Amino acid sequence: MSEHLTDPRPGILRKAVEVLQVNGRYIGDYYDLNQIDGDDDEPVHCRVCVLGAIALAAGCDLRNHSLGDPQTAAEDLAIDAARALAWELHLLTDREDPNTVINVVANWHDGVDSREGHPSDAAVISALSHVADALERVAGEAR
Repeated sequence: MSEHLTDPRPGILRKAVEVLQVNGRYIGDYYDLNQIDGDDDEPVHCRVCVLGAIALAAGCDLRNHSLGDPQTAAEDLAIDAARALAWELHLLTDREDPNTVINVVANWHDGVDSREGHPSDAAVISALSHVADALERVAGEAR
């Protein structure tokens, strides 16, 4: 008997949308360092970039993040979700290493190398939702 495994990426991407909507969006880093009051303050309530939102949604600790060199299962999940986003946005051509995934998604989010600047909040949320929908559609077709 084979067990049917559920792809966690759609749920992570949908949770990332919620994180962005509740916390607000930040450009330039995983989270807004200026919102941290002290060493004990958690960045879970700070404004975040799309990668910060994905990391929080996957259960990562942003204070000790190493998404470019994943060390935990949560970080692996965050990279897989970010890779799906990058793939759908046509930012990747292959299954690149985590550092490349982080760089291309961060550059897209922050508007690096774009004449139009960074995407709007609505465009980021739409992209996350679209990728989650696409992943669920593929999973449904595979059943």
